[in-house]
Amino acid sequence: MKSYPTPFNETLRQNAVEKLRWIEPGEDPVLEEVVATVTKIFDVPTALVSLVDQDRQWFPARAQFPSAETSRDYSICAHAILQHTPLILPDTLAEPRFAEHPVVVNAPYVRFYAGAPIVLSSGLRVGSLCALDYVARAHPTPEQVELLTHLSRIVASTLERRASEQNQLPANANQDSIRRDLLALIGHELRTPLTSVLGFSRILEARLTGPEKEMAKASTTAALHLSEIIDHLITYADLRTGEVLLSETDIEPNVLVSEILTVLEPLFSEVETDLSVSIDPSLESLSLDPAHFKSALTCLLMNAAVHGGSDAALSIYATDSQEVVFEVADNGNGFTDSAAKCLQPFQVGADIDTRTSGGIGLGLPLAQQLVELHGGELSIVSMKDGVRAAIKLPKSRATFTELPPLQASVAS
Repeated sequence: MKSYPTPFNETLRQNAVEKLRWIEPGEDPVLEEVVATVTKIFDVPTALVSLVDQDRQWFPARAQFPSAETSRDYSICAHAILQHTPLILPDTLAEPRFAEHPVVVNAPYVRFYAGAPIVLSSGLRVGSLCALDYVARAHPTPEQVELLTHLSRIVASTLERRASEQNQLPANANQDSIRRDLLALIGHELRTPLTSVLGFSRILEARLTGPEKEMAKASTTAALHLSEIIDHLITYADLRTGEVLLSETDIEPNVLVSEILTVLEPLFSEVETDLSVSIDPSLESLSLDPAHFKSALTCLLMNAAVHGGSDAALSIYATDSQEVVFEVADNGNGFTDSAAKCLQPFQVGADIDTRTSGGIGLGLPLAQQLVELHGGELSIVSMKDGVRAAIKLPKSRATFTELPPLQASVAS
């Protein structure tokens, strides 16, 4: 598994990096002065202007670093570009997400990292201005972090100026106001009918009894979940760049599954599909964005319910290397074409035997992007006895302990 997450807007971001590839390492005096200044501000031996390319990171300016580029797998900057604020790691070995990172456990054995994203005027994050040391250090002062952020802006403007001189970047037409208005309009148009749905479902929940009350309660929960997704996307998405950022927190896997099943239980009952759930007892918690990850896992479960057979299973377990796998299996008829086509946008049920689909073919591609944003992988395999979809997350996102297993079943 790769050691870095994939930004949601990777295609747009790569297009911006492509325009900067003509800049030769060490040729720009402003960038060279910036990295020299960073080493003095942080009193570290090494500083880099790092641009994160498709499968590598390369350095238009560097101070006391032996290579002009490294593999993207060795890039902590690939994580820094996913943040609005600088990524500060006083001791990489003390950070669960980075303690086994390739550049930490292999040469040059980075122990201290402070990196501010390089953000172009378009809003796209192309790399990071970072300070490195090979011993752990105290947390930088707010003044040091502020200076690093300021210098990263100078790097961004310098890169754009040089690229503009070479006619590599078009003049930036400022449409931020229009985009903000559009985002506000989308939020309003989604929230308005959703408010009515929530209001009516709550009234029904208060007046009904028995099974009907439970159905109304499930409708309320589903509407609240949709409202949460809308708020989350508006808060953590940038309409200018197609970027989606993570709001990470620790969540117990049984809590995550319980919240999803509360919404999906009526669907499994309606289609008369039995869903069994098993969770590895050694898995204590996960560090992820609950709203985005629930959206990805919900998509896989909905596909099993709508397109699968009479039985489905969700299994959450750890591999021998402690990567975490979320596997959704059903006993449907499988695909008649390559399962990889399901991960392409707008691929609907026409290519699937005995299956129908009311969607527009965006669920699985969206799930894949959300999984990759977490640094994970999504795979789908079609077999004679059904379909198995699996989300694999890196070890760095899991905390393990010994707990009794959760066994649950959603009966039709």
